[in-house]
Amino acid sequence: MALVTGAAGRLGRRVVQLLLDRGYEVLGTDRVPYEESPSSFVVADIQGYEAFLLAQQTTRFDEPTKELIERNFGKGKIPIRGQLEDNSSVISTKKAQRVLGMKFRPEWCPA
Repeated sequence: MALVTGAAGRLGRRVVQLLLDRGYEVLGTDRVPYEESPSSFVVADIQGYEAFLLAQQTTRFDEPTKELIERNFGKGKIPIRGQLEDNSSVISTKKAQRVLGMKFRPEWCPA
């Protein structure tokens, strides 16, 4: 699944469509509603790197992942395939590294 922030904007809409055309499952987010979204869509104000710590391989949480997602995005707003056991990761960081061709490093985020 690909996450596209700013999916209701002019560029975001094009990115969503490009990913869909290439066969990706897409979740779009934006601060404004996008009723005609061709993909799953959640209204969310995502600012700063903190919003993406949820997806970081090295992040550790005291709160189980499913509850963390529901608290930040609302119950039932984010499609979750399979079971999230305890503090399991939502995103496959290894797959993201392979697809994007980059290595994620925790030091990208200020302490």
